[in-house]
Amino acid sequence: MCFFCLHVNYKSVLKLLLLATLLLHVNSFADVLILKTDLKKPPYEARLDAYPKAKDWYDKADEDSDAAFNLGYTYQTGIKNYNLAAFWYKTALRLNRANGDAANNLGYLYENQKEYKKAIKWYEEAIRIGYFNAITNLGRLYHNQLKEDVTAAQYCLAMIDKPYTKESIVTFLKNKWHISEADIKKGYELQLKSKIIPEKLKYKGGI
Repeated sequence: MCFFCLHVNYKSVLKLLLLATLLLHVNSFADVLILKTDLKKPPYEARLDAYPKAKDWYDKADEDSDAAFNLGYTYQTGIKNYNLAAFWYKTALRLNRANGDAANNLGYLYENQKEYKKAIKWYEEAIRIGYFNAITNLGRLYHNQLKEDVTAAQYCLAMIDKPYTKESIVTFLKNKWHISEADIKKGYELQLKSKIIPEKLKYKGGI
């Protein structure tokens, strides 16, 4: 006689196990947003047929970070569905926390949608996991969108010798972005104290 019967939904169990595993490793802004991502895979849609490799990417995207990233890029630059682009970039990060390209592209995606706080956080996340080109993207965002030139200078100055010369960076800030020498010096001091810029990238040669 069966006094207790239990119906097991294995897909739900797997999702709960995945979430439990992720919760053990929550240590960043990206982790929090990735956990908020709907784990349900969006259906394949006919618009992807225009991209020869998209069906293969879609089939692999549950387990392959690169395939998920490629779908995100396709949705961002080709199909222009930014919600699905964000979904697949976050999936790529969930599968591989070191996917700096995905974090950086999320920053660029949100910047273009004028969601600057989200853009900044994703650029910062890209830097945290080693995608250092996001440093210049932050500088550009602070200058072009937020008009905060001291902060913009901070990030640009961190790129001296990596690979740009001090002269080329300072000249660019003065002549192209019209940032005063006083603000450049403030930016220099700011990058020395930054918690976002890795210590090994900070320029310490003086301005």
